[in-house]
Amino acid sequence: MGADVLQGCIPTRCNNTLAGLRHVFEVAKDARIIYSNPAEKFERVRVRAKQLTLPSGDQFLHPVDAVEQAGAWCSRDCADFLRGLAFTGCRKGEANQITWRDIDFDAAEIVVRGDTETVTKNWMVRRVPLIPDARALFERMRNERPSESLDTKVFRVGECQKALDRACKKVGADRITHHDLRHLFATRCIESGVDIPTVSRWLAHKDGGPLAYGHLRREHSIAQAQRVSFAPAVTEQAHVIALLPRLSCPMPNRFFSGALVLGEPVLDVIRRELRRVSPDVRIETDQIKAVLTNEVLKLGSYRHREG
Repeated sequence: MGADVLQGCIPTRCNNTLAGLRHVFEVAKDARIIYSNPAEKFERVRVRAKQLTLPSGDQFLHPVDAVEQAGAWCSRDCADFLRGLAFTGCRKGEANQITWRDIDFDAAEIVVRGDTETVTKNWMVRRVPLIPDARALFERMRNERPSESLDTKVFRVGECQKALDRACKKVGADRITHHDLRHLFATRCIESGVDIPTVSRWLAHKDGGPLAYGHLRREHSIAQAQRVSFAPAVTEQAHVIALLPRLSCPMPNRFFSGALVLGEPVLDVIRRELRRVSPDVRIETDQIKAVLTNEVLKLGSYRHREG
């Protein structure tokens, strides 16, 4: 396909159009109306990955609050829809199909079924655990609408991008889309300590999603990088303490315990953690040892009393 034809074309739209065109010609080919598929020689347009700028948890709440306070008849419903997307990781189409029957408060899960005909994007029905924010949201909504049947849809609006755009502009935040809230859910889960394979299952990523989360916030990425070290592994303090019951001394006295705490392996661990927490502070092992001896273990004063 010539460059003049593709100029100014949105890559994803171009590729989708090409896929449809190929299918049409393939049908004609199968029906023996044409001998070959002329669209086969067309090449797909390379799609550049979108550079996501996701808000933090607090930053996300500002535009949502602005949506809720906009004063329209559906402002509250729009805000709840946005919260639901962010707190569950559901796609917009999946969230539109959630009914009260799908929310299991006892099991703390939500059943994501998708469209009644096409199911979810990956043709999978999955269970997503309710994070505390999601539970609070759905419990509040249910308490406000107790008379609705189990088959009633939870969300009263199916999209609210224009309202979200206005709210982001009003509070001075970067524009985000419905689908960005799905990425925000994944990001918050991973930054909260949930492993990537688990998040991938919640989001129904068939490939496990190991490369799908390059949009983690820069601050989190930098903080995690500080945990990487090529230095030789040292014995952790917990490992030293775990050895105490195995020692011949039935009840280690103060000096014995102090000797363990003041050992090189434990001091190295403390020094390394102090550098990780405060990279600009330089402190040597001897200084740490002196503080532990005089201020924490107080072995000096103990020896003085004993003498």
